[in-house]
Amino acid sequence: MEKPMTETVAEADAILAAAEKKGARIVVAHVRRYTSGFRQIKALLEEGFVGAMREVRIQGKQDARAGGEDLIVLGTHDFDLMRYYFGDPLWCSANVRQAGKEVTASEVRRGNEPILVAGDTIHASFAFPITSNHLEFHPLPG
Repeated sequence: MEKPMTETVAEADAILAAAEKKGARIVVAHVRRYTSGFRQIKALLEEGFVGAMREVRIQGKQDARAGGEDLIVLGTHDFDLMRYYFGDPLWCSANVRQAGKEVTASEVRRGNEPILVAGDTIHASFAFPITSNHLEFHPLPG
């Protein structure tokens, strides 16, 4: 499936139930981890080629899909890579802003993709077990 696969948890549950009923698997199009370049990076990280990883910063694509839309449509690939390289996160702390102010529920809007989004800027930090440090995702404002 392409992502985002749904807008709501209820829709996702319905898809999962239908797949389970048919004995089908659901696969999200996170293909970077299967390409030779990204696999080589993982091997170098595992062998300690770059030493102890202290911090990784990832920025959004910096196109019209800023903030929440960038995170949902494009940022999932970056999250998948961080999990591929470093394992599942131990914690996440995030801040969503619109025009410099914290976003409220009333500011959720329909994005360019068929999804609901919020914010023009998102800053998120994650701690991963392999590093004991944090990695960050910083989509830039559109």
